[in-house]
Amino acid sequence: MEPDGMSRSSPSHLPARLFFAYLIATGLGSGYMRPAPGSWGSAAALLIAIVMLPATGLAGLLLVAAAAFLAGLWAAGVVESHEGVSDPPHVVIDEFCGQWLAYAIVLAVRASGDFPGLDGVNAAIAAFIAFRLFDIAKIWPVNLLERQKGAVFTLLDDMLAGVMGGLAVWALAALAHLVIG
Repeated sequence: MEPDGMSRSSPSHLPARLFFAYLIATGLGSGYMRPAPGSWGSAAALLIAIVMLPATGLAGLLLVAAAAFLAGLWAAGVVESHEGVSDPPHVVIDEFCGQWLAYAIVLAVRASGDFPGLDGVNAAIAAFIAFRLFDIAKIWPVNLLERQKGAVFTLLDDMLAGVMGGLAVWALAALAHLVIG
């Protein structure tokens, strides 16, 4: 039994609304992995993106990220209300959205053709590391959003960290291109 009295090992005993909210909010359960549930959630999101990308392309990835944001607003809100805690550690739908944004920006940079070092694997690794660094560090202005309570801020701080991480990879790739050629 968890501190909030809910058994996380038996989701089938939850009402359907709570079951689906937890399924979405925990990134299909990846948020229950320890240690570092945010990193596990980010890794799960990246794997899903890599698998779906050949079928959906960059536009599809962005559409899925937008749908995850909308579903995440509902799901994170339900879970936060159910547990009485803002942004519990097992809620990683925000990591999914942020990771997908970081990866989409890195893929857009790669698609420009000016940065041959950002091949498939390198692009994924760069997006993962950059997003996790910005998500964990919570530098300005991410920290302003992170201090706020509620599902919208749970998601927005990580989405901003994703944008900042993706832009950081772009800036580093541009610098490397100038220096190395």
